[in-house]
Order: sequence, then structure tokens, then C-alpha cells
Amino acid sequence: MSRFFRAKKKLVSMAGGSGAGRKIIKSHLGDDGVTLLRVLKTVTRKLHGKKQSRSLKKSLMKFAVKGGYLFKEQKLTEKDAKAMSLPMERLFKHGIDATAKDGEAAAAAQLAGETKSTDEGNTAASATERRESDSDEDEDDDNDGNDGNDDIPAIVASSSTLTAPEHLQPHIQGISEQLIALDVALKMMLKPHMKSNNISKLSKTVLFYSDLQWLTFFLTSDQCKEERISTHRIFSTWYETTFQPIVERRERRRHIQHQFQKDMSTNNITLWLSNPKRQTYLAKFLKNDQKDKKTTQLYRAINDIKTTTNRNMIKSRVPMVYNKYLNPSARTHLQFVIHNDIIIQLEKNMNENKFTKNMFDAIQTCIEEYVSNIMFTFLKSTSFSEFAKETYYVNSDGTPIDDAILDAEEEENEKEGKRRGDVETKVRK
Repeated sequence: MSRFFRAKKKLVSMAGGSGAGRKIIKSHLGDDGVTLLRVLKTVTRKLHGKKQSRSLKKSLMKFAVKGGYLFKEQKLTEKDAKAMSLPMERLFKHGIDATAKDGEAAAAAQLAGETKSTDEGNTAASATERRESDSDEDEDDDNDGNDGNDDIPAIVASSSTLTAPEHLQPHIQGISEQLIALDVALKMMLKPHMKSNNISKLSKTVLFYSDLQWLTFFLTSDQCKEERISTHRIFSTWYETTFQPIVERRERRRHIQHQFQKDMSTNNITLWLSNPKRQTYLAKFLKNDQKDKKTTQLYRAINDIKTTTNRNMIKSRVPMVYNKYLNPSARTHLQFVIHNDIIIQLEKNMNENKFTKNMFDAIQTCIEEYVSNIMFTFLKSTSFSEFAKETYYVNSDGTPIDDAILDAEEEENEKEGKRRGDVETKVRK
């Protein structure tokens, strides 16, 4: 790391604990980011006091600014942050569900106009709290005369004796677990870019909010109702814009994954030879593993004749198929056996101009027997694994492929499609 870059990081760290730090956070996360920062600080102050809430808030601001700077300088990319995506998604979902009662009630009351009469009181109370909060931020935090190296307070017991109701307990536990998972992902991501003592401070900060006592107080105390309402609104907005499309895509995958076992329970050979998508994977297997390029082509050509209704077209196509695949020279390249009596009868019908759409039925039966005999090998092949993954999002044994892998691949495919589209647009221009 260059001396110049280290100096810039130091300046960023100093900005993170100041009023300028809040502006930087706002530029990255908008007003909702600032509101969420205030929620964390206010709940901590109500439970543990002003000193701890101030230290934690300053720590969060510093690391948010440092992280933003690392992304801006492209020291970190979206790919580096990928490990945080699933814990964040689950954290938001637990947070939305845990605050749903207060959040939805507030939204319904606002929609119905029921809050109109209490707006002045709520505004006054919020303004008082905001003045207190802002005063704490602007005076105590920014002008306290220290160098920004406050120790992160350890999790301490409080006088709160609240117990979470049964329906909230899974969400409290879930939020805690996802914060711990985020802590692991953050440490891995930042290890090449931050000193170990700074990473340790960040870890302590994140784990502070994973404390079950803090979460129980936040989600149950009457003192935190406004904070729960704000959190529900912010988490719902972020979840809808960031994660909802991913979740819906996964639900569609689940339906398709369940269909795999049902479809494979009747492993119809004719379907593998007739269905265009399945035939593609079977043809790939025959070509790569059996050195067989002709079987699926012949089967498809025969099916084309069987779907033809024009007698003249049948009369012209039959000799073409025979000459390409079934004359004495061409038959030497086929991987399946055709008994002589079948060929004799076929040639006799052709010589007598007895052309019908079903005159290759015996050949198709030979192909189906051949494919049936190698089906076990095909089901163990790479081609079948690709079919299972690309069609049903499962492994060849039917187990679902990990969502994180599929999400990453689909995102990359979307980006590649966008890049191709941009190139084509430029070419047209």
C-alpha cells in the first residue's frame, strides 16, 4: 500500500467521526442510512447510556466511510462483498418480520389519516429526541478533543428485564446469527486492506448489536417503538429493491427443482429423443462419450417425415434420409444395429414406390433400444449433469444447487448480456 494511499485512508478515518462523516454516509446510503445510524445510537443510549452509544456510533461512521472509500478507489468490488449478500438478505427479512406489528400499524394509521390528530405531539416528541440526538452528535462526538481512537465498549449487562414473546424469539436469534455471519464476511473482506486492530474494533462493533439483550430491548421495549417503525420502513424499502427480485427468482427455482424428481421418475426414452431440449444434451453425450454424431440426427429426420402431411414431400424426403444415413456405406458409421430384414423391407418398399410416413418405424425402434441400453451411462455423464443444472437447477442426483452459486452465475450472465447489448448498440450507431 502506497504512503499516499495510507495518508488518504487516515484522513477518511478522521472524517468518519465528524459531521463530514455523516455527509459521506448520507451520500452512500441516503437519508435512510442516517436514520438507521440514529436508530442504533438511540436504542443503545436508552439501554446502556450516552457514552456507549456515542462510541459505537463513531465507530460505525468511521468504518462506513472507510468502506465507501475502498469501494470508490476500487480496492474493493461487488465481487469482494458477495459473501455478505445472503446474511444481509436474511438479516433484513428477520428485521422486517420482527418489526412488522409496529411498522404496519403505523403505515395503516397514516394511510387512514388516523395520525393527523397526533402529528403535533409526535412531531414535538421526535423533534425533542432529534435535538438531543443531534446535540450529542455535533457537540459531544465532534468536539470531544480526542483523536478518534475510542475503545469500543464491551457488551455489558443492563437493568432491562424484558423477555421476548415467543413469536419474536426466532427473529431475535436469527438477527444475532446473521450479524455474526456478517462479522465473519467483513473480516475476510477487509483483511487485505485494514490493520488487524482496526478490524478487531469493527468486529466488536458489529457483535455488540448481535447481543440478545440489545435485540430484545429494541424489539420489545415501548421506548423503542419509533425506532422499530423507522427500521421496518427502511428495511422493507431496501429489501424490496435489493433482495426481492432475488428471492422471487429463488422461489421459481424451488418449483422447478421439485419438478425434477417427478419428471425423472418416468425416464421416457422417446422423450429424450424427441424433446428438442433433452435431445440436445443426449446428442452432446453421444458425440463426446460414444463418438456418435448420427443417431439423434437420424431420429429427428424420421420424426420430420412422420409429421409431414404432403405425400409428395414424403416421397422426396424418404430417399434423402435413406441415402444420408441408411445406404450400405452410411450404415457403417452408425453406432446401433439394424437387422438385415429391416433394411431389406425398407428397400423393397422404396423400389415399389410405397412411401409412407411410418416406413421408418422399425429404425426408430432400433434407435430407442440402443439409447435405452446406454441410458445408465448417460445419467452418470457430464452432459446429464449439465442438463440437470441448466434445466432444473439441481445436481445429477436431484439435490438443489446452492443458491449463492446460482445467484452469482445469473448475475454474471445478466452483466454479460448487458455488455453484449451495449456493444451491439454502439455498432448500430
